[in-house]
Amino acid sequence: ADQCILVEGYMDVLSLWQHGIKNVVATSGTSLTPEQIRRLRNYSQNLLMVYDADNAGQNAMMRGLDIALEQDLHVRLMHLPDGEDPDSFVQQFGAESFTEYTEKEARDFVRFMVENAEQTGTWNDPMGRKDVISRILASIARVSDEVLKESLMGHLARISNIREQTLR
Repeated sequence: ADQCILVEGYMDVLSLWQHGIKNVVATSGTSLTPEQIRRLRNYSQNLLMVYDADNAGQNAMMRGLDIALEQDLHVRLMHLPDGEDPDSFVQQFGAESFTEYTEKEARDFVRFMVENAEQTGTWNDPMGRKDVISRILASIARVSDEVLKESLMGHLARISNIREQTLR
């Protein structure tokens, strides 16, 4: 699949595995570590993080994002519909729907964070927008691959409508 799907819990892994999605691993309630990311990188440079939508899940996903970026993984993030986690989603809708939803809804981390800010109204507030952009820039700064870093800066400039020079 050339992608690792990272989820929070072992039940998510078991359900996805039982439905034929085998490129999945869980942090199982622990914080993601650089060593775990190095091991994952042996299998794929592409990481899809699908954590629970609650605050704890989203905070853990953001911490894990920075660790993955430090290892130069290509990270995409995804929210499932309200009230769903990978286990419940695949149980209710099946593996094909999970895969289709992933293809449609997974976002690079820059777009993911901007879309979250838009949904919460933070993006429309100048100070909120500044905080979101600062958080994204802090994540981009963790990337060691200069080409990827440049690409992400240009991407943020286009999405935010702020000159790249200003972002730097």
